Amino acid sequence: MYAACADGRTALHFAAEAADDRAVDAIARLVAAGARLDVLDAAHFSPLIVAAYAGNVGCVRGLLAAGADSSLVNDVGNNALCKAVMKSHIECVKALLPVTNVNHLNNVGRNALHLSILVGDLPVFDAVLPYFEGAVDLATSRGLDADALHAKTPLHFAAHFGHVEMVRRLLAAGANAAAVDSHGHTALHYAAHEGHLACIRALLSHMVNARDASGNSALHFAAAYGAYVLSPAPMQRSQSGALTRSSIQAAPIAWRRS
Repeated sequence: MYAACADGRTALHFAAEAADDRAVDAIARLVAAGARLDVLDAAHFSPLIVAAYAGNVGCVRGLLAAGADSSLVNDVGNNALCKAVMKSHIECVKALLPVTNVNHLNNVGRNALHLSILVGDLPVFDAVLPYFEGAVDLATSRGLDADALHAKTPLHFAAHFGHVEMVRRLLAAGANAAAVDSHGHTALHYAAHEGHLACIRALLSHMVNARDASGNSALHFAAAYGAYVLSPAPMQRSQSGALTRSSIQAAPIAWRRS
């Protein structure tokens, strides 16, 4: 019952991975016979992490009901919830959210909300967001890399990747549009850098125009890197280069950043 393969996987790991209705019954039988719920394989995958990664919600529920530990992490610091989010297995995400510490950061300093934005799956994001009430600005850490860019909030990620609906939902949930990462960038800097005009418009409703550690405003980023430039004709800005709502008349340009 406790025998494992060379990679450390047990019968419970294999049952958790199987995309078969019989797997749920197999898990119940294995647990009743004394199988260890939380044994880790060579990659530090527990049976619960395996089930979440495979999207087998019946196995996830069965393992949780039997007492599986949702806090266990694999070799890169992802727990079962993180793996379910990364694979867009929304039913697994919903099963794991109530029993998991959502504030957990993996080895690169990201939590489940950050990951849902990186994946770009709006239904998964919508399932995760309510669990961050009052903590919607929880930022990334350095993780294991002391020199890594960090302190990015979910709003930074959403603006960076152009997920305008996520930007709007985060702002409605109280996200701080003025929050800066470790280089002094706001979400507006990221949206301008990538030329995400819809995100720029959404963020301008909060009128944030901070400068980063190098003295660059979002307007500088839009002009230097964006897929659009902001037409100067209707622009109203201060001496500091303040980007105002009237400056958002975008004109396509022939070149694109390399």
